[in-house]
Amino acid sequence: EGSVADLSPKSALSVGSQDSLAKAVEIMRAAKAGCVLVVEGGELLGVLSERELVLRASGTQGLDSPVKDIMRVKPTYLLQDDQVADAFNRMAMSGHRHLPIRMRDGSYGVVSARDLLRYLCK
Repeated sequence: EGSVADLSPKSALSVGSQDSLAKAVEIMRAAKAGCVLVVEGGELLGVLSERELVLRASGTQGLDSPVKDIMRVKPTYLLQDDQVADAFNRMAMSGHRHLPIRMRDGSYGVVSARDLLRYLCK
């Protein structure tokens, strides 16, 4: 059984909680990424994924609204040295497709459900 590091977490894209949804969408689009982490002062405050944009953004919330209005708050994360089984469990139990990873250097990475599937196919 491997560690989360074996999943090759990607460096996380991030925005601040007051940044606009438009800024977050543009960052995600440019990087062809499914989520951004909401980080301020090194603290993980939330996750904004395509899913939150589709399910939580309403007609009254334009893209000028702040990310904090629809982000998934207080997300849990795994450490880079945690077991891959923990990542499978966390995703299965939460229903989320993107999992923040706290790297050894204190930065954040992200693993996706696709990363887990690739790991299984090795």
